[in-house]
Amino acid sequence: MAVFTSRRQTLHDMMAGTLVVGREWSDEEVAAAGPAPPTPVWATVLVVLGVVFFGPFGIGIVAAIAIPAYQSYTIRAQIADGLRQAEPYKAEVASAVAKGRPLAEVDFPDLDPGGPKSKYVVSVRIVNGAVAIDYGLSANRIIAGNELLLVPGLNEGRELVWVCGHASPPQGVTMAFNNYARMTGIPDNYLPLTCRGNR
Repeated sequence: MAVFTSRRQTLHDMMAGTLVVGREWSDEEVAAAGPAPPTPVWATVLVVLGVVFFGPFGIGIVAAIAIPAYQSYTIRAQIADGLRQAEPYKAEVASAVAKGRPLAEVDFPDLDPGGPKSKYVVSVRIVNGAVAIDYGLSANRIIAGNELLLVPGLNEGRELVWVCGHASPPQGVTMAFNNYARMTGIPDNYLPLTCRGNR
């Protein structure tokens, strides 16, 4: 408001009948002083932008951008935590395949490889060679109750290849089973890039 008033007064200055001066002036000097010089256009623009971006409206704008971005960040972090929990299970599948077991027969529903537990993952289990991560507990409601599937396949050299979520298998890889993408209930925009479907 001070930018637009003739004597650079804000609302509370006008209510209190005060002025802010650059040095110690006598009452006579203050009374004799005329209106303040015009404010440069650039200063007016800066003040308006400051009010818009840092005033109540600005805080709303920043919040509207920042809150969803932070939510996406936390959901991705929770998903990444589940993927870390799945690593020992993937190692068990790789070990079973190396011993000659077919992927369809690799099934460890009660496997507990030990290690730290996640506060976002209800369970991790191996079913027909696939590693299923079930999110819940303290996980965000968007992913709680949903599953992320890591599905193994064998390439032409009989090497194990993992496909995550909605991603398509690489060329020449025979997957443990088909239609696995529909079993992952987490939206693509929260999944790591390697787990997203083809666009």
